[in-house]
Amino acid sequence: NDYYLGLHVNFGAQYKQFLTWFDVNFMPPQVSERPSKTYSATAGVEGEDGSIVEVRSKKYPLYDIKWYSYGVDWMFGWKLFGENTIINLIPAVGFGLNLINFHFASNFDLVYMENPNKWDTMRDRYYSTLATTFNSEMELRIEFSRFAIGGYGGYRFIRYNELKVESRTMNNTVPYQNTDANGDTWFAGLRITWLFLSDWQKKQRDRL
Repeated sequence: NDYYLGLHVNFGAQYKQFLTWFDVNFMPPQVSERPSKTYSATAGVEGEDGSIVEVRSKKYPLYDIKWYSYGVDWMFGWKLFGENTIINLIPAVGFGLNLINFHFASNFDLVYMENPNKWDTMRDRYYSTLATTFNSEMELRIEFSRFAIGGYGGYRFIRYNELKVESRTMNNTVPYQNTDANGDTWFAGLRITWLFLSDWQKKQRDRL
């Protein structure tokens, strides 16, 4: 799909107009269903003179392609309209990590370019890779004392440059492996916030 519903859980702190928080995010499993249970591959067997002497066909299993991801960003924001205004605009930037897990369509063979007689075979399982992230967002917030609700949107920059398949680590710096994958994401959402009071704030409140 071009879009999906994800879950974000934030926890952090505020000092005057400055905010910092950890944004823990989760993308639910996405599925591209297989068109059939198997697929066929055909190859020709060459004779000594280079001509095709035999054609062989073999069936291979076909799986649903599935993937999901989760990660965390350390965010830093600033309340543009003051510390305790009812309506506020909050730009924020941050950085973090993201882990993506995906299941390939079949038991593909990854042949070593330096040794065509050697290969690794993908199994019926998930493979994972970790990437660094850069996150930027803008939130329009309406705040009622300790409760706040806001709408936000932004852009998350993610690049997956490495993938370990069985005993082999594929890297974008190695020719022909081409593992550079773009995981960038535009996002928009609704944020509900509850503000906990510090000990000093509780003492000030009790004095009133």
